[in-house]
Amino acid sequence: MKTLDYALLCKSDNNNCTVQAISKALNVSMEEAYMALEEQGRKHGSGAHMHQVKWAVEALGGTIEEVKSCVFHLEMKHRHTMTVNNICEYLWEGRYIISTFTHAYAMLHGTVDDWCADSKSHVHTVLKITGGVR
Repeated sequence: MKTLDYALLCKSDNNNCTVQAISKALNVSMEEAYMALEEQGRKHGSGAHMHQVKWAVEALGGTIEEVKSCVFHLEMKHRHTMTVNNICEYLWEGRYIISTFTHAYAMLHGTVDDWCADSKSHVHTVLKITGGVR
């Protein structure tokens, strides 16, 4: 049986924003996050759906509080669109995995831990990590 070198797979994967987001949000290695997403159906070099991210977080022992209406309520209350660069003003406490339509990233205690921190892309999904952080 062939064993996979997950460290090498992580380095050669260009489309791994969900792997990075899980790794940062749960404080696990990239290899662990990669394997968890692979078990949920993510293919090397391809993106993952947010339901796969949720399942992978749960498989790693994390607990997720899906904030389905969070973005809508914030937009209605503050009368402007929630974007990557402004959502941290409102969700400044806790650990989150947040997605736009084309990217996912981790936000830790109000700080976007990703290259997209200044992006004006609209926030699509917010998953709050409420347990299982190592």
